[in-house]
Formats: sequence, C-alpha cells, structure tokens
Amino acid sequence: MTQAEDIPSTRENLEFRVVSSHEPYKLFWNNLGITIEAKYMHDTRVIHTEAELWVRNVERGWTEGDPEGHLSWGSVTLTSADSCTRFSNKLKKKVPEIPWEDVLEQFTVVAIKAHREGIPEVEISEDLLPDQSEEKKWIIKPILEPNNVTIVYGPGSVGKSMFCLYLAVLIKEGISTEGLEVDGKLNVLYLDWETSMEEITDRVRMIRKGLGLPRGQKGIFYKPMVFGISRSVRELREIIKERDIGLVVLDSMGYAAAGDLESSTSARELHAALRYLGVSALCIHHISKDSMSRNSVSRPFGSIYYENMARHTFELKKEQQEDQSFLEVGMYDRKSNNVGKISPIGWEVSFDSDGDATSAVIFRRRAISDTKLRKVVTVDEEIQRLLEDFGPMKRVDIVAALKNKKGIELEPDRVSTEIAKHKDRFVRLENQMWGSVNGHYPTTEVLIGTEEDV
Repeated sequence: MTQAEDIPSTRENLEFRVVSSHEPYKLFWNNLGITIEAKYMHDTRVIHTEAELWVRNVERGWTEGDPEGHLSWGSVTLTSADSCTRFSNKLKKKVPEIPWEDVLEQFTVVAIKAHREGIPEVEISEDLLPDQSEEKKWIIKPILEPNNVTIVYGPGSVGKSMFCLYLAVLIKEGISTEGLEVDGKLNVLYLDWETSMEEITDRVRMIRKGLGLPRGQKGIFYKPMVFGISRSVRELREIIKERDIGLVVLDSMGYAAAGDLESSTSARELHAALRYLGVSALCIHHISKDSMSRNSVSRPFGSIYYENMARHTFELKKEQQEDQSFLEVGMYDRKSNNVGKISPIGWEVSFDSDGDATSAVIFRRRAISDTKLRKVVTVDEEIQRLLEDFGPMKRVDIVAALKNKKGIELEPDRVSTEIAKHKDRFVRLENQMWGSVNGHYPTTEVLIGTEEDV
C-alpha cells in the first residue's frame, strides 16, 4: 500500500494513515484531524474513475454514527483535475486553513492504486495449505463451506426458506444438532426479494422456540431488496463490513440475479457479485415447471452456470397430507465439489400450535427410508446407502442385499449400469468388491474403476 512519504506534496506534515485499503477506502490525517472516505468507486466508459467522497473533521468531535464533524460529500471524478479542484474549492470555503489540493492528491493516488490493483496475486505454494491432519473446514457440515456458494432448490412451498432460516439460526448461535456440525458463531444477513420483515421475523421466532432458545437475541440482519444483487453489491459490502457478517442468505436467487435467468451472463454476474462480497452464501432457488414431478431429479431453474459455479447444490422434496401438523422433507445432494456426495437426508418438520397460530417449528432428522419420501431416492442412491450401511460388496451380493433388505429387485446388469453412470459415488476395491466414496476402508486396496471393470 502506498505510504505518505511516497507521495509528493508542496506542504509539510501531511502524513496520513490508511484506515481501510479495501472499498470503501478511507484515509486519516492525524495532524489535520480529518478523514476522507471513498464509496461506490467505479470506472466509467471514458476511462475515468468516479467515487462518492465523504470528508469529516475528527477534531470537531466526530465519532462513528454521529453526523457532527461532517464537512462535505459529493461525487468526484478522481482522475479529473477539474473535478478535484471544484471539490477542493468547496472544502476551502468551510475550512480554508487546510491544503485541500495536496490532501486530495494524496487520497486519489492511494485510492485509485488500490482500486486498480484489486485483490493481490499470490504465488501458489504448499506452505499455504493447512496441515494434512487438519479436517476440511465447514461453516455447517456437510452443507456450507467458508467463502463458497450453496444452492438449496425445489418447488414452491417445499420449505426452502424455513430450512435456510433454520440453518441461519444454527450458524448465528453456533449450535450443532441433528447431525449438522456448526463451526463457531457467525452473523447472518438475510436478503429478501419475496416476503417481508414481519414474516421472516416470525419464522425466526418459531425456529428459535423450537430449538429452546430465549427470545430477544440478535445477530440475524434483514434487508428487503428490490434490484438485482450486482446493482447493490457495494452497499452490501459496506453492510457486511459494518455488521461483521459471515453468511449471506439470498431469498431468492432468481430475483437476485435479475435479467434473463436462462442467460449465462446473469448467472456469471450473480456469482461474481457473491465472490466480491467475500462471504459464504446460502442461496434459495426454484425449479422449472417442467421438472416438478416428485419422482424425478430436478435442476435449479435457468442457466447451467448457476449450479456449475456453486460448490454444493441440494434439492428439497416434501410429502404432507391434508390436516397434518408436520411435513416430511427429503434433502438430496445433487452436486458436491472436492468432497463425496452425502446420502439423502430426511427431515420431519413439526408445527406446534398455540390456538390458531403456530408457536414453534421443530426440525428432526430422519433416515430417508423412514419417511414417505423413500420412493423418491434414485437407484444409485439406494446402492450407495446399502454399501455405507453394510460395507463393501460384490455385484451379485448388491443385487441380493437390495432385494432382501430394501425390497428392490434389480438385474445385475442394472447395478453395473448405475455404478458406471455415477462413478463419483463409488470406488472399486480388491477382489471385485465395490464401496461408497463415503466409506472408510483402511485395510482394503482402493483401485481405479472404469466402466469395463463393472
């Protein structure tokens, strides 16, 4: 970062300190008692750099959140001498004793240099990797990794928003429960294009009560949204910094992307905006009308880039009878990068009532085989679950076990086909045995399988 002594000035004693080297950029001149902050910096089509400048006088008692000490603000073209001069003259009328031309020269050099450099390059080295003994880091295992995107999708009324709020509460409170492992507490920012603050607040209340948590706790921040996230990304980054946000929830991804959802451009811009925010994102998404069959595997609506650029995607499906005070939700791992896919998870979501109103929502994890959604599980998922429950097997043993233990009759060739089609789920072991990628076989040699080996 550029230092005060690197920048020429016609005046002495104009030493400054860089308060923030990332947007919003902020410098402080101790001997002058002033700060200058640049917000919403961007490049124009005529190769200029513009920003909102906020100038404050600390010596006049200005503190964070207190408007006292405010001197001036305005949109300034930092690469234009005329624009900077006009802003300097405006400041001179308020505090004539400060050499504003030199101060602005120093500020623009630092801010533009940092803006153009962006994130610095890093030379790849094994020294950057964690110790091999360290377990892979998660925010909430096995769903959300740090600084990555997870998509939870499904048809309307399946419980996507409620489930993601449940995860948000667990992350805010640092609670590990029902097989979900939370690594520490994080503040959450809920970006909402679809409902209202009152509805989200009521859902959080019900979830907290279902977890036995007291009322009145804070740490989940709500922001209603109108435009696509790329249009608000600088404002959101400020909120993330100010509120110390570690997780952003998007409800929903289609509105956050804006534009044509079938276009790869809108998907790339959305993921670029999430990357710029620099925190983990839990994104709620919908499916197309054509893929609403309960027994089919659905994809998130829109361009394939939405799921390609996410680290994990989970499909939700539900089963609920009329006048039933609970629903069964199946959670299916459709994509996982760098880790094995998890077996389907069943959830029983109960709604406790106090009169006509719901007072608490309770999530209980269930084996998918113990729910009505068992028939939604695909054949390859049934084979994987069998190998995880009972250990490695030969192909003929898989056929027999599926029939005896799960009531599923398959020809041996069908088992071979499913294993070949889903190589990411299975590993070939010695002695013609097959296992799940999630299994642990310390005394068994793992071989590289091909379709011909099946």
